[in-house]
Amino acid sequence: LNAVLGFSELLDDEDLIAEKRNYYIDIIKSNGNQLLTLISDIIDISKIEAGILQLSKTKIKLKST
Repeated sequence: LNAVLGFSELLDDEDLIAEKRNYYIDIIKSNGNQLLTLISDIIDISKIEAGILQLSKTKIKLKST
């Protein structure tokens, strides 16, 4: 979250060249996605601990012949 907030503050600089601006935006997107994944994982762990995670069984073929 610090990376997202820090780099978003850097975007406020009016003298920032487009290349740097795009670089900062990419960093924000990447770190935002990592944060979203982390939050999702924490929610899943909480569901497992609470015994409310629902799993579905599906047959799959690992090797086609």
